[in-house]
Amino acid sequence: MSKRSKVILGLLTVFPIILISTAALFYALARKLPNKVFYSYRNNQISSISLLGIIGFCILAMFVITAVCAFAILKRKSKQQSDVQIKKWYKSAIKGAVISLVLTAIGAALYAVNSDWNDRDPKCFEFTDGKHTIVIEEESWLLGGWGTIYQVNDDDTALKLKGFSTDDGYRNQGNYDIKWSDNCADITFNNGQGGKETVTVKFE
Repeated sequence: MSKRSKVILGLLTVFPIILISTAALFYALARKLPNKVFYSYRNNQISSISLLGIIGFCILAMFVITAVCAFAILKRKSKQQSDVQIKKWYKSAIKGAVISLVLTAIGAALYAVNSDWNDRDPKCFEFTDGKHTIVIEEESWLLGGWGTIYQVNDDDTALKLKGFSTDDGYRNQGNYDIKWSDNCADITFNNGQGGKETVTVKFE
C-alpha cells in the first residue's frame, strides 16, 4: 500500500469515530436542553423549527457521512484482502443496512402518526384590532379537533399563546367572537357539541 493510500485510509477510519463521538455529544446535550421552538407566520401558514429538530438533523447527517466513509473503507480494504474476508465484510454490511432500513421505517411510521403527515389539514385565520394581531390555526383528525392561538409580530415571527380543542373534528372555520383589551383578548368558539367556550390569551 502506498503512503498516500495509508493516509487516506487512516483519515477515513478516524473521521467516522470523530463524527460518532460528536453525534453522541449532541445527543447528550439534546437530552438536557429545553426544546425551544421558533414560530413564524408567512403566506397564511404557521411554520415552526425546534432546537431539538436542528440537533436531530445534524446527528442524522453525521450518521450518513459515517456510512459513506465506512463504505469507502470497505471498498479500499477489499482491494487488499482475500475473497473470504471480502464476503464476510459484505455480509455484515448487508445485515447492518437491513437493520438500518427497518429502524428507519419504524421511525418514519412513528413520525407519521405523531406529526402533520396525518390529515390534519391546518388552516389559519388572522384577526387584528389595529394594535395586536393573532392567528388561529385550526386542525382536525378523525374525531379530534383543535385550535392553536398565536400572537404575530411585525417581523412575521409568531408566539404560541394557547390552544383549545373541539369534539368530533369540528372546525369553527374562522368564526370567532373576539373581545379585545389592551393586554389580552377573549376568544369565544363553538366546541362542536352545540355549546360555546371562551379562552383568554395575554399578549406578550
